[in-house]
Amino acid sequence: MSAVTRIMILPHAVYQVRQSPVSTRFASEQGRVERALDLMYRCRQRLDEHRGYDDLLETRADADAKIDPRVFISMGSMALWSGGKPRLFRRLLRNGDLRPGIRTLSALVWAAWASAEPKSLRAFIRTLLLGRRIRASFSVTSENPVTWAAPKVELHEGRVRRPDRLRELAPEHVTATAAASARSRMLAE
Repeated sequence: MSAVTRIMILPHAVYQVRQSPVSTRFASEQGRVERALDLMYRCRQRLDEHRGYDDLLETRADADAKIDPRVFISMGSMALWSGGKPRLFRRLLRNGDLRPGIRTLSALVWAAWASAEPKSLRAFIRTLLLGRRIRASFSVTSENPVTWAAPKVELHEGRVRRPDRLRELAPEHVTATAAASARSRMLAE
């Protein structure tokens, strides 16, 4: 989109979301929702690699295929933030694509913590978000919209490497854009 027009970011909250246990994720068949979220994460991975994903949309995924571990965090987050107790740890162990890596580790820790003590997990995540908000508030010098600059992507030894976005920005936009970006991510979470 940034190739077509300027993208502006509001450095403040525009709306607030309240989670509810009455959701289509809860009403829909769980396996089907998990596979749809898995497809979203696979498509997102392709986009991050600057590759197309049409072939993923055209082929039907194997119902027994292992699922990206982030799906279980996504599924459990609705229950967690609506005050419930996500019980996805066994399902993650049974159906998750548990390759060694940060995705697997974070999903295992999140699912175990959410199952054992969801109240403390909510408190921990709120503390992390508060820290991000405070850190971002020191960077924002304006309540006005700021221009977002897309990161430049480089290929290094056949792999996509993303240089730090802040190095690519004009100096006058560095602090405002960084904070706005952080706030935008907080809103999305």
